[in-house]
Order: sequence, then C-alpha cells, then structure tokens
Amino acid sequence: MIPKQSNHRMADWARGPHLRALKEAGGTIHAYPRMIHAKTAVFDSSIALVGSANMDERSLLLNYELMLAIYSATGIATVADWINSQVEECEAWEPRHGRTRAMAEAFAETMSPLL
Repeated sequence: MIPKQSNHRMADWARGPHLRALKEAGGTIHAYPRMIHAKTAVFDSSIALVGSANMDERSLLLNYELMLAIYSATGIATVADWINSQVEECEAWEPRHGRTRAMAEAFAETMSPLL
C-alpha cells in the first residue's frame, strides 16, 4: 500500500520503476487516497513493524527514525487488521508510461539516495 500521491513528486517518480517491477513479478499494489507517513508491515503473522523509518541511511543514521517490532500474536493481529481496513479505501495502482515519465523517473532514481 502506497500513497496515491506522496508529498514529494520526485519520490513518486523514483518509485515508479520499482513498483512496475513488483507488479510484473505478480505483486499487488494498492494506492491509498491520502498520505500516511507511518510505515507498517506484517511478515507471516510472526512479526509486525510500525514506525517512521525508511530503510535507508538518511532515515536511520541522520534523522534517527525508528521502528517498533511487535512479536505478540494479539499485537500482530491488530496491525494486520488496521492494514486490511486501510486497503478498503485503496484503488489498484496502475503504472504510467511515456518517454517524459521515463526520463523523469531515471533522473529521480539517480537522485533517490538524497531523497
């Protein structure tokens, strides 16, 4: 689940090639109508992560963003239920194509370590 449009256009362009690759590999991408800064994930009902950190050096080492790891079955189920309730508001993400978009995405992807 990703925001339909984030608060940074260059970040939206930088994510394009990666989202297309996920979709081509059989992934389902949900576009949420609003921006939510928190990151959440549930892995095989054995761990849930909730927080603000992106998995990059800037988030982890410069901004000191954190993630909470949840191991209890009740906590994991609560996070999974919340994610599922948000998916109901989403629409399917469809990739955009075009030469101008490809150039913007290539530039943004090059700059992504600074985003």
